[in-house]
Amino acid sequence: MQREVVEAALRLVEHPQDQPVIEPLPQQWPSDWRATARKLKDDRTPRHDTPQYDIRT
Repeated sequence: MQREVVEAALRLVEHPQDQPVIEPLPQQWPSDWRATARKLKDDRTPRHDTPQYDIRT
């Protein structure tokens, strides 16, 4: 699916238009993508509002 999207974008670059173009593509997100994403393991470090520095020596 990603390749098809990139190829469609490259076709637009190869043939530039004078006006902006929106190219409708047949690809769609699966309807349950959010539920699937929520089930994935998130092993990222906690996020903070202030910068955190690695002070290992």
